[in-house]
Amino acid sequence: MEINKMLSLCTAHVTERTAHILENYSEMLQVVVYDKPKYGWFVHVPDDFKLVIEVDMDTCPKDLYDCLELAHKNGCGWLNFDADVEPLSELTVYR
Repeated sequence: MEINKMLSLCTAHVTERTAHILENYSEMLQVVVYDKPKYGWFVHVPDDFKLVIEVDMDTCPKDLYDCLELAHKNGCGWLNFDADVEPLSELTVYR
């Protein structure tokens, strides 16, 4: 049996530009994204995160990278961005 950990974060931890990319151009990103229309996204956190993800405005914006890094540090294989989750003080809130 395989059980995966998921970190839930507020959608406010990504900029409007990153949200637009997640919603419309997720194929550009270096990670797998599943849309949750009107609520957020599920984003896969690769096991070899530090080796495959680089900060780049088009393929992995810094705000998304910071969220992925927090998930990775906490042993999570997935990020759940949700509009109803309270923001965390350790991450920047953009909106």
